[in-house]
Amino acid sequence: MQLLLLLLLLLPFPSLPLPPSLSPSTVWDLRVSFLPSSVPTLSGRPVPACSFTLPVVFSPEAGYEPPQGELLAWAPPSSPSPAPPFSFSSCSFKLSEDPADRKDGLWVWGLFKDPLYPFLLLKLDARDAPLTKARDAEVLPGMTYYAQLGHRMSGEGGGAARGSLKAPRGVDLSGADLVIRRPSVVKADLVGLARAEVYDEKVVGKVEICNPRSVEAARIGAVP
Repeated sequence: MQLLLLLLLLLPFPSLPLPPSLSPSTVWDLRVSFLPSSVPTLSGRPVPACSFTLPVVFSPEAGYEPPQGELLAWAPPSSPSPAPPFSFSSCSFKLSEDPADRKDGLWVWGLFKDPLYPFLLLKLDARDAPLTKARDAEVLPGMTYYAQLGHRMSGEGGGAARGSLKAPRGVDLSGADLVIRRPSVVKADLVGLARAEVYDEKVVGKVEICNPRSVEAARIGAVP
């Protein structure tokens, strides 16, 4: 009996799968959907309703608060994939409070159990994207898109480490409008000596960052 108890104590402690995170350890699907006639194609025709999905990982920059960094396109290293129809030259993210309703510094790490950044701000510099595989296909022109996705922590455990019986907490991201910005200059004073640049936003579609799975699961094509 004593030997059995000793063997049980020597067994590895059960570990729980790591939760979704904004790090290179989690693969997400970036889904971009365009409304019909929301933007013109390169030939000037209205774009039809269409959508694109691209696997990505988050690559946060060290030492920044609030957290920020880049989204990188992801593909299994052992099996090269053809170039996706939709791609980007850069895609940056930043966790944020509501840009339109600042809380005078209340969203500070250490004041609460979790950092209260309810939004993920996205800036996506897209390349030209053919809408079909045909040689004479209409092409969605490359441009810069913006989005303000919802961001929250999910699950229980308050950030328990791997190997703990408590489930570590993960990240939930909710979808948002995909917008383009058109700059316009307005007078900043009554006499017109000072000018300020503001933006008019136009909704052209929707964006989601969804279907999180571990890099290991993504490599074998596991469905989340």
